[in-house]
Amino acid sequence: VGKRGVQWKHSRYWAASLPAWVGRTVELRVDEDDLGTLFLFDADGRFIDAAVNHERAGMSQQAFAAMASRQQDEWMREARAEVREKKKRF
Repeated sequence: VGKRGVQWKHSRYWAASLPAWVGRTVELRVDEDDLGTLFLFDADGRFIDAAVNHERAGMSQQAFAAMASRQQDEWMREARAEVREKKKRF
């Protein structure tokens, strides 16, 4: 998983839960009837999320990038708040 999502067959896919997985390896599974969606699993086979391709979802690349950026920013805010809370309890 990269900061721009998952790359598969020359297309990028994104899901709201991906910021936590950047830099890690995930397993992809494809529904042949819906190539606009990839199903992501961790190394133990647990479902993570369904990633969507912006072109097949009917979104512009700019709208898709803005949505992904907002989701990454929100995840970072939550992660920072969690670290601050842990520091207080330490």
